[in-house]
Amino acid sequence: MAATKAEPKFFSRFYRPETVPVPTGTELDKTYNVYVDENGKRKIRCVGETNRDTKIQAHKEECLVENILARATLDPSVLNKTSGLYFDTTTLPKTLAEAQNAIIQIQGEFDKLDAETKLKFDNSVEKYVMQYGTLPWAEALGRVKKEVEKTESDKEKKEEVKDAE
Repeated sequence: MAATKAEPKFFSRFYRPETVPVPTGTELDKTYNVYVDENGKRKIRCVGETNRDTKIQAHKEECLVENILARATLDPSVLNKTSGLYFDTTTLPKTLAEAQNAIIQIQGEFDKLDAETKLKFDNSVEKYVMQYGTLPWAEALGRVKKEVEKTESDKEKKEEVKDAE
């Protein structure tokens, strides 16, 4: 007895798969933020909700064709204007390759650290990068003495001066 071969099903507008209705959802969009926890792990948390319709309606007036044409006829240069953002970009990488090279350089710096110093950053390159250039970063590398040590040594020096007098 020969086995029958199953015919493949091709859907068309006359022969459709069965559809199942789904709920439309809510008008609120959740806003998420990425953060690094105390263990140096990246996590995502919900930081709030925004109303989609309110957000769309906020830009309604500037998107109307009538308003765009009215602004353009009064001042033709208005179409080329954008709101400015001023900050120093001279030290930022110009290309993706430069950014990746900077990351590789920082990872190389972290790899050269001894085990005790790496332990101060929980052996996490991300935690090292997050603190890069800050006071806790410099203290962990031993480049800056802690303020507590400075104040204690200053008190001892003052006491020695008083005793010498």
